[in-house]
Amino acid sequence: MSFDGGENFHIWRNVVLSQFYHVFVDDRDPYWVCGGLQDNGNWCGPSRTRTPQGILPDEWYTVSGGDGFYTVPVPGQPNLVYSNAQGGYFRITDTRSWTVRNAEPYPRFVGSQGQSMLQARYRFNWDAPIHISPHDPGTVYWGGNVLFRSTDYGHSWEIISPDLTDDDPAKQRDSGGPVYNDNTAAEFHTTILTIAESPVEAGVIWVGTDDGNVQVTRDGGETWTNVRDNVPGLPDEAWIGNIEASPTERGTAFMAVDNHRMDDFTPHLWETADYGESWTDLSEGLPEDDYAKVVRQHPDNPNLLFVGMERGIQASFDRGETWVDLRLGLPRVSVRGVKIQEQYDDLVIGTHGRGAFILDDLGPLVGLTEAMATEAHLFPVRTATDWESHNRDTNLGDSYYTGENPDEGAYVNFWLAEVPQRPMAAEEGAMGGSNGGAGG
Repeated sequence: MSFDGGENFHIWRNVVLSQFYHVFVDDRDPYWVCGGLQDNGNWCGPSRTRTPQGILPDEWYTVSGGDGFYTVPVPGQPNLVYSNAQGGYFRITDTRSWTVRNAEPYPRFVGSQGQSMLQARYRFNWDAPIHISPHDPGTVYWGGNVLFRSTDYGHSWEIISPDLTDDDPAKQRDSGGPVYNDNTAAEFHTTILTIAESPVEAGVIWVGTDDGNVQVTRDGGETWTNVRDNVPGLPDEAWIGNIEASPTERGTAFMAVDNHRMDDFTPHLWETADYGESWTDLSEGLPEDDYAKVVRQHPDNPNLLFVGMERGIQASFDRGETWVDLRLGLPRVSVRGVKIQEQYDDLVIGTHGRGAFILDDLGPLVGLTEAMATEAHLFPVRTATDWESHNRDTNLGDSYYTGENPDEGAYVNFWLAEVPQRPMAAEEGAMGGSNGGAGG
């Protein structure tokens, strides 16, 4: 902005416009949020700081460069972060020593170097998925056209599947032309888009591809079954963008399918409870003109679902029978990443255009259905930490962005069936207390 007719300009740094593809969380305290940004690398940063100014931009750090996508901290070792970039670059970063190691299991010549995929032995999507096994933090999966697995933190790899795509050569040719090709890796197809190993049944692994295949193995990759023909109403060659293996139930998975590239802007969402033998459509009740990007099931309440949409986020308290808008003031923006940080029970989302957001303490949503059957209910109070704080970079002004820290103290949430007719107060004999409080 110029105040003198263009002689001088002031750059305002107070609007968040980052475009997340995915979000992940680690298990330190306070936990950190990680994610990849469009054309801006892979980043990690704290969910809260010990400064009253809030979360400052210089408290986020770059894990690796390129177009950022998956940025996955290793459970129990948050200093180790897997990340990737366009078309098949795989990196391991140690944030203690700040060493970055390329860890691709093949002689690398893909990425944004101009080649088509037609003659390549392995093909990787622009946004190739990384998945850490919930049963062993040293085991990591990586999706190309086949599924790679490492059991030693990415130091060596094995292939545990055949080609899981349709391997259509027409989708692997040069893009652009005839004067100049336009192979940037965004055009790479017949590739794996999503990987999910069951947290409750080791060896059950789900894979979705960008040409409509829904593959599942129940023996760690020895045999695979393509169950796409079992999904009623699944569009041909749709992008199987996200599969969520249930954190509580064997054989159960949820699937969000993105078909907007075929001019289909309706939501597609399914659940299976029998390893893909049959599927139930859960999309009824979602906005008819908004498509689903990602689905998550809460580990403590299997009926509580969250779905990231192209224009917001939806929640269901009855396993997809009905849906409610959960934006709660969130900008109407594409929600590409959804994660539940289990120690804090926070909902972390990554948007493609307005950065990352955190909904603190899902406890009231987890227990809301039972609470609504009562006249009054006090939800369990999450353990609070009294953090020491210190000032830094005071007087930043309004032209410099700072992220908001969570509220201090314990969150006391309650449900009342009816609005009280007089102010609420602590009962006689209670220690302290004040009128009102956080609640529904």
